This record gives sequence, structure tokens and C-alpha cells, in this order.
Amino acid sequence: MTASHNQDKSQLQASAAPASNRRRSFWIWLIACLIVVGIGAAFVPSWISGKMMGKAKVAGTEEVESAKTGQRLKVILEISDLDPTSGTFAGKQVVRDGRDHYLRTKQRIWGHWSESTHLEMGARSDVKVGAVVHVTGTLRDDSALEITQIVILTGYITVEDQALGGPR
Repeated sequence: MTASHNQDKSQLQASAAPASNRRRSFWIWLIACLIVVGIGAAFVPSWISGKMMGKAKVAGTEEVESAKTGQRLKVILEISDLDPTSGTFAGKQVVRDGRDHYLRTKQRIWGHWSESTHLEMGARSDVKVGAVVHVTGTLRDDSALEITQIVILTGYITVEDQALGGPR
């Protein structure tokens, strides 16, 4: 082999090295992007459900019992009585007992809602006996909530009766 042939061969190898580096950089970039998308897919659903439930803490039975007129409350309840003509409903309060475990309590909640009440994750037709709802409202003089927001939770959470001797 001649010197010029060896020189041509080394120039060819030198020009192939940057292309190989570009390909390697592309694959590293692609894998990094896929990792970021995977992490986002793992955490976004829980972030969204947290936003739906609101940042304020859902009131427990003690907070509901000690609430004062004019106080804003967020509660979860299972509707047991509904009068669509007067815009009232009542039900038993539901409390969270663990990550995905909800218990029906003996605490009874009354609420008034209207056409101006904001609904999320559902329609007005979803507000019915047996529905599980997260409501936000202000406590009135008659101990009922004036509801400003309803989030339909039916189908998203499972409610069970409390065991004997458990919390209310």
C-alpha cells in the first residue's frame, strides 16, 4: 500500500468518527427524552387527581361537628336523599381511611345547590341518590351547606361501611 492510500483511508476513518458520534448523541438524547416522558406519565395522573380534589383539606367528622356558620367546608358524602325541585340533598359523610380506602360515617350532611353550582367530573344528572360527591360550600344558619362546587366521585372511589367500634 502506498502512503497516499493510507492517508485516504485515515481521512475516511476520521470523517466517519463524527457521524458515529452524532448517531450516539442522538440515541442518548432519545433515551433521555423517553425517560422524562415515562416519569411524567407516572406522576401526572396523581397530580391531576390532587388538583381535582383541591388544595384545602377535606373536613373530617370532628371539623364538621365544630364548624361555625359562615365557615367554608369541603366534605365527601354519599347522597341518600335528593329533592331536585328544591335543590337540596342529604347524605352520610365519607372519610378517607388510607390511600384508596373510604368509609361511610354516621355524620349526616345537608346541602343546597343551584344552577350556579359548579360541577366537575360529571353532569347534573350524576347528582342522584347513591352518588358519591366531593362538595365545597359555606355552612348556613340552618346547619346546611350552601354548595358552590360539586365533584362527582362515583366510580372513582369505593365506599365501605365502618367496622363496629371504628371511628364515626
